[in-house]
Amino acid sequence: MWRWLNKMISPTSGAIYVTAALTVTAWLVSDCQDRQYQLDQWKTERYHALVESARGFHAGADPSSSWELREEFITQLDLCWVYCSDAVIRKAYRFVGTVKTGQTSTDEEKKRAFKEFIAEIRKEIVRDKSTLTWEEFRILSATK
Repeated sequence: MWRWLNKMISPTSGAIYVTAALTVTAWLVSDCQDRQYQLDQWKTERYHALVESARGFHAGADPSSSWELREEFITQLDLCWVYCSDAVIRKAYRFVGTVKTGQTSTDEEKKRAFKEFIAEIRKEIVRDKSTLTWEEFRILSATK
C-alpha cells in the first residue's frame, strides 16, 4: 500500500495535483465574481426602472401616463423580491403605503418616504461610499 501511495505523491504528480487545485480554485473565484457582477447589474436595472416609474406618483404628473408608470413601479417592485435588498423593498413599500388610494398621508410624509427610498437605493448601489442623506435629495420638475 505504501508503494502505491509513494507513486501517487511523486514530485511530478504532486505538481499536477497542485496545478489542478489552483485551477479549480481560480475558476470558483472567477465564477463567484461573475455572479456578483451579474447580480449587481440586475439590481441596478431594477432600481433604474423603479426610479423612472416613480414619476407616476409625483404631484403634477401627466395623468395620461401616470397610471402606466404606477403599474410599472408595482411590477418592478414585485421583481425586486428576486434580487434587491430587504431594506430597499421595505422602504419601497413604506413609500407605496403613503401614496396608496385612501391613505391620509401628508405631502411631507410622502416626500420623506420617497426620499428615504431613493437614499436606500443609493446606499446599496454605492455600498456606503456616500455621505449623502435622504434630507439632501431634491424632487425637481421642469417648468415651461
